[in-house]
Amino acid sequence: MTKFEWSDLYTTGIPRVDREHRELFRCAETFDEACRENRGPEQLEQTLHYLHHYAMTHFRGEEDQMERVAYPELESHRLEHEGLLSRVRKTLEKMHEGESPALAEFGEFVNAWISRHILERDKNFAKWLAHKTKRPRSPSESLVLEPDSP
Repeated sequence: MTKFEWSDLYTTGIPRVDREHRELFRCAETFDEACRENRGPEQLEQTLHYLHHYAMTHFRGEEDQMERVAYPELESHRLEHEGLLSRVRKTLEKMHEGESPALAEFGEFVNAWISRHILERDKNFAKWLAHKTKRPRSPSESLVLEPDSP
């Protein structure tokens, strides 16, 4: 397994999304470390549960943002998100049932998926959003980019 690290190459320019992507990278790397170090099944399952939960929360926020701005690729984007979540759930089910899925390969899949998804799909959304926010809008039209942070 190769080290999976964040770099500026993955920056979308949407601060909340970039922060959350960094955390996704951290989650994936933690899972990889657990696999490399042959940590017990409990710790592997725990790190994968956290990755699933964090990804689900991140995806929901990203999709909500896309919905608010009427992103035309929302449904295909949502399907990709669900595809990853489904694979993670199936792997967790196998682990819970005592099976030993090929976790190192699964970790590689997750890393590749996250990397490709950000570079292709999320960066395309960021470009689309930047273009949309530059067009003139009437005073009654509002574009919500990100919800206010506490």
